[in-house]
Amino acid sequence: MEDLEVADLCDNNLEGTLPQWLADTGVKYLDFSNNKFSGSLPPHLFQSQSFLALALSYNNFSGELPETIGEASRMKILVLSRNRFFGTVPPSISKLGLSWLDLSCNKFSGNEFPIFNPNSSLAYIDFSFNKLSGEVPVPFPLVVKVLLLNENEFSGVLPQEIAKFSRLRFLNLRSNNIGGEIPNFLSQMSSLLILNLRNNSFNGSIPISLSNLSALQILDLSYNNLSGKIPLGFGNLTGMINNHDVPAKHDVPAKPSGQIPFPSSIAMARHVNRTSFWDAKVHILRNLEVFWKKFERGLPIRYHYNVADARLRQHVDKGNEDGLYISCVASSANLWALIMDAGTGFTSQVYELSAVFLHKDWIMEQWEKNFYISSIAGASNGSSLVVMSKGTPYPQHSYKVSESFPFKWINKKWKEGFHVTSMTTAGSRWGVVMY
Repeated sequence: MEDLEVADLCDNNLEGTLPQWLADTGVKYLDFSNNKFSGSLPPHLFQSQSFLALALSYNNFSGELPETIGEASRMKILVLSRNRFFGTVPPSISKLGLSWLDLSCNKFSGNEFPIFNPNSSLAYIDFSFNKLSGEVPVPFPLVVKVLLLNENEFSGVLPQEIAKFSRLRFLNLRSNNIGGEIPNFLSQMSSLLILNLRNNSFNGSIPISLSNLSALQILDLSYNNLSGKIPLGFGNLTGMINNHDVPAKHDVPAKPSGQIPFPSSIAMARHVNRTSFWDAKVHILRNLEVFWKKFERGLPIRYHYNVADARLRQHVDKGNEDGLYISCVASSANLWALIMDAGTGFTSQVYELSAVFLHKDWIMEQWEKNFYISSIAGASNGSSLVVMSKGTPYPQHSYKVSESFPFKWINKKWKEGFHVTSMTTAGSRWGVVMY
């Protein structure tokens, strides 16, 4: 297989460990995401000098990353999200000439981080949904455009060094334990489009200096300990009153319901520009350029209401064509309402409108394909609309249909470490989803 350049085996049910001989094939683009591979990554894998892109997200890999990871000198894109890797992020990873690094949704821990060359080309960094701790790290390249550190255990105050990232477009520090006052030096980051400081321990007043971020489109300071008044200068945030391309009626750039849809696997780029990311005729980084341009035009959202059963598919199919996924559904008078959003972070989605309330056989069938419940709604006539997606930040492990509110079942699941993600009713029946 010396001439093999692209190996795309994503979205299957392949299992077992990753074979060491992959490093000897000369393959450049390897996508094994959305399978059932397990075990640790063989150190020999990263001794290959041919890899340009490696995507292993949505598997069951575990263990620590090998120190040899820094030997894959030609690698540009590394996506290991949504596995069970643990330990520290190996320092040698900074030796790679990456443009894209995604280690999100694992169990990485510790407070020491690789020190990247400040002049390297690493533009996208996602360490979200791990157990990283200490002060907010800043040893990243100066060209970084997306820095996702949300859902970790960072503490202390924001370091002033973060202001040196003058090209940063998206900074997400949501759901950590960062405190102190919101610093004025954030106003120096004039390229910011999205700033998310939600669910931390910031206190004091909102600094008027943030009104200097004229490009800012989304600002989330919710769930902190802020006080005082909203600065009058926020009227200068003209980026929030934008004129982005609007695909259709009811499409407005808005705060997304979930993660911004940066590809959590390389395969996801197919949904971004509707061409095969693995097309060997198109350079891999050109696809990322297309994605960036789409991102910078804004993230549309669309809503429909009073939708009859017969018209539901028409609305969903049109939204999917425009790069939107269902983020929320509801029912009233046996008619449906749905919100479709470009900011869900989902990579694929299916739904079922059924006369059977939360149809078990269908849900179990989709679970086997790694789809998880992202939204549910029940109608008074007993029917239900169930939306299942790939790319949720968590897999659902259990759901319950009951003739009354299942409080005993919920309490039992809480004690087991589960959390409620969705609830709905249909007549007197209850449906509850927990993960």
